[in-house]
Amino acid sequence: MSNPQAYLWLRRFRVDITSHSNRVYANGHQEVEVTVTVEPREGQSLDDQQMASISLVQIDDQGQLHHLDGELFALDERDPRFEYHSASGFLPATLPSASRQTRRRRFYVSSTRPGGSLDTVYASIWMADGERFVSNEGFFRSSVTIESVPPLRLGKEHFELLRDDVAAQPLEGGHFDLDLYTLGFKDPNLRIIESRCYATPSASEYYEGYVDNRPALQLGGPYRADSFFHYAFAVGPTFTWRAYGEQVVINRTPGTMNFIRVLNVDYDKPGYPEIRRISRWGLLDQQGNEHIIEMQPAAKGNLIDFRIGQ
Repeated sequence: MSNPQAYLWLRRFRVDITSHSNRVYANGHQEVEVTVTVEPREGQSLDDQQMASISLVQIDDQGQLHHLDGELFALDERDPRFEYHSASGFLPATLPSASRQTRRRRFYVSSTRPGGSLDTVYASIWMADGERFVSNEGFFRSSVTIESVPPLRLGKEHFELLRDDVAAQPLEGGHFDLDLYTLGFKDPNLRIIESRCYATPSASEYYEGYVDNRPALQLGGPYRADSFFHYAFAVGPTFTWRAYGEQVVINRTPGTMNFIRVLNVDYDKPGYPEIRRISRWGLLDQQGNEHIIEMQPAAKGNLIDFRIGQ
């Protein structure tokens, strides 16, 4: 890997952490920004093809190079949905001053490594003679350390599920009632940025419950069947859900997830067997950590509830 021609070609070749921290949640989503700075010597040049050849690499115990395309991987573009880690490990470096010949390339590194892993990362570039040069030698010696942090796992006590009475109206032979639920984090610094459906699709009934409320002593009296229907809605752009003659705005509050409970009260109609469909969602916070929830009915279907899944 050593090539003396590199010293005749380049004046500067270094790699730095340029986000707030070298730490990253090992969830495959959060990123660390890594910047490679290259500057040719006076009279030398650096073309676009050579800049495109720059990559981030690791060196194993046998001295072999490995690209960041496994448990530690690098992308050319940042995913703006995810914030950088808020707590510093090793403080980021200050980029060197730039001249008119200085060029930089940025990478965004994510991890699925075991929590507590410390990985040393170098920069690599291909020279005009077809040889690779790596920033682990000579006065170009430069590397960064990336620390993988175990993904954050939150319990039910960290969430807040609020209910809002949206609509209630009489119907022929009964009445109708609709509640809108909003699920979010109690911590105002956290928000849901994506919901991943692992079972019943968004806006589809995942629960149908029927309660026969005919008084026990009135065996010959009229039926009163309370029918409950539960729906979950994926996090995303605001839209209007139209059903049962009502219009409800979904995703009005950013960073939260919505659910709906509908109650139909019918007289002179018997109830039917309860139907449950799995409603399992992965909720990603802005640091890329996924929290699994499974929706459940409460109060015989009159209320919506959830539990933390695996």
